[in-house]
Amino acid sequence: MSDSIQHWRFDPLDTWFFREARGFDTSGSNALSSLFPPPARTVAGALRTLIGEQQGVDWARFADAGEYADLKQIIGSGDDLGALRLTGPYPQWNDERLYPVPLHLLAKDDDYRFLAPGEEDAAVVCDLGRVRLPRIVEQPDKPLPGAKPQEDGWLTGENLQRVLRGCRQNQTVVVNRRSRMRASASQTQVSETAGRRS
Repeated sequence: MSDSIQHWRFDPLDTWFFREARGFDTSGSNALSSLFPPPARTVAGALRTLIGEQQGVDWARFADAGEYADLKQIIGSGDDLGALRLTGPYPQWNDERLYPVPLHLLAKDDDYRFLAPGEEDAAVVCDLGRVRLPRIVEQPDKPLPGAKPQEDGWLTGENLQRVLRGCRQNQTVVVNRRSRMRASASQTQVSETAGRRS
């Protein structure tokens, strides 16, 4: 088998829900949250199933049947991914990869502020030693009470670069919410001699 890189894109036909790994009966609660992007193990399972289905696998016999030895070297079995090397999944918006919003970007509605290390002369002594606590970089004429990190937000590559450079406050930073995205994954097949996934 030759080394090759394939990109796989998943587009929803309906609403997606990727639930937590804990059982429904855990702690007497029946409410589970949906995760996005989906866990890598979920995407890996979907890709392995697709490859197996294309090869006509009888899944009831797959684990024990020697007839699938060659396929097992490629897609593995159980926790062993065989020769597959997977990266991702990476959410996309309009065919552009998205990145999680850095936690130093705070937002309220469509307005943004940044956290920055506090001044050296304002350092405090605590159990971590002498530290400079973060401060909000305010615009003097526009304080933004209630701004908070965008833990469920995503940025395009261009906007991530602008945020990391501390973009000027008059530039717009587009934060894409998870409800408007699709997931993609990159999958690399490697030779059988490459060993286990790294």
